[in-house]
Amino acid sequence: MHLEKGSPRLAGIPESALPVAAGKAADKGLDGYVFGLSAPDVNTVLTHADDRTLREEVYLHSSKKAFGGEFDNCDNIKTILKCREEIAQLLGYKHYADYALRNRMAKDLKHVYQLLDDLKAAALPVAHREIAELKQFAKNQGFEGEFQRWDLSYYMEKLQQEKFSLDMEKLKVYFPLNRD
Repeated sequence: MHLEKGSPRLAGIPESALPVAAGKAADKGLDGYVFGLSAPDVNTVLTHADDRTLREEVYLHSSKKAFGGEFDNCDNIKTILKCREEIAQLLGYKHYADYALRNRMAKDLKHVYQLLDDLKAAALPVAHREIAELKQFAKNQGFEGEFQRWDLSYYMEKLQQEKFSLDMEKLKVYFPLNRD
């Protein structure tokens, strides 16, 4: 995603993210900023960009990585899954999951599904409450329309700042990334 310097679409994106994005633009012979589909770039835009349309565009492009087009990995994934099933059956297992779990704590699919059911029972009610709180917070901030996945990180960050006076950008100075 290329954005010109001074673009209103940059509103909310931290100053600390701009030098890296400017470097990416310069590498491509462009002025302004380039935000790619790497996790740090996507997270920066989804968490901080005030421009909802920009967040949507980045989210949708990111969610389609390696799916469709020139870099489609669907056939590769199908091949891997088929090979895994063949390996498992050659070794006497009904499914690859049975083979993969043989030396793991869960031991079999029954235990895995039980753990997942227990986690779901404990986590789902809390998740529903937190999403409801987040949607209400967004509405109180002037949000209108249907809450989408690309709104989640943005409003979570805003809610965290309001509830806990916690700004992750301000914490970065205490945890520098050593690039040596």
